[in-house]
Amino acid sequence: MNFINIISKSTIILFLIFGILNSNLFAQNLNDLQKTAAKAVEAASVCYRSLPSHAQSGSTVSSMLDARKYYDDAVKFLNMNEAHRSMAGPYFNNAISYSNVVKQIGNAYGSKLCN
Repeated sequence: MNFINIISKSTIILFLIFGILNSNLFAQNLNDLQKTAAKAVEAASVCYRSLPSHAQSGSTVSSMLDARKYYDDAVKFLNMNEAHRSMAGPYFNNAISYSNVVKQIGNAYGSKLCN
C-alpha cells in the first residue's frame, strides 16, 4: 500500500511539473507568435501605403483591415483569462495570413516594399 502511495504522489508531481513547463512553453509560443504577427502586419501596412490609390481598394483594403482586426482581437484574447488565451494563436495566424495577402497583391502591382 505504501509503495502505491509513493508512485501516486510521484506521478502527481510529474504531472504538475509537466503542466507548469507546458504552460510556460505555450506562453512563450504565443509571445513569439505575437511578435511575428506584429511584424507581418507592420510590413503589410508599409506595403499597402506604397500602393497607388486605385490599388488600395477592394480586396487590398479589405485584407489590410482584416489583418489589423485579427491582430487587435488576438491581443485582446492574450490579455484575457487563461481560458481565452488559447484563442489568441489562431487570431495571430489569421493576421499573418491576411498580411501576406496584402503583400502578394502589392507584389503583383510591382511595389518593391511588398517583397
